Amino acid sequence: MTLKNAISVRFEEDIHLRLEQVAKRAGIKPADLIRQATQTYMDKVEAEGQIVIPLAPKRKAAEGTHGKDK
Repeated sequence: MTLKNAISVRFEEDIHLRLEQVAKRAGIKPADLIRQATQTYMDKVEAEGQIVIPLAPKRKAAEGTHGKDK
C-alpha cells in the first residue's frame, strides 16, 4: 500500500494519550491505528447506509475559537 495523501488532525491531550496507549498495546503506530479505525468506521457506514455522529458538547467560552467564527 502506497500512502500518498496526508490529513492533519489535532487531538485533545486525553484522546492523544489514549491513542498512544491503545496503539502501543496493539503493537502498531498511532497513525496505523487511525487508518484502521477510519476504514472500519467507513465500512460500517457503507454497510448501514447512514452516519450517526453524536454532537460534541459545546466548548466553554474561555477556550475560545482561535479567531474563527462559530
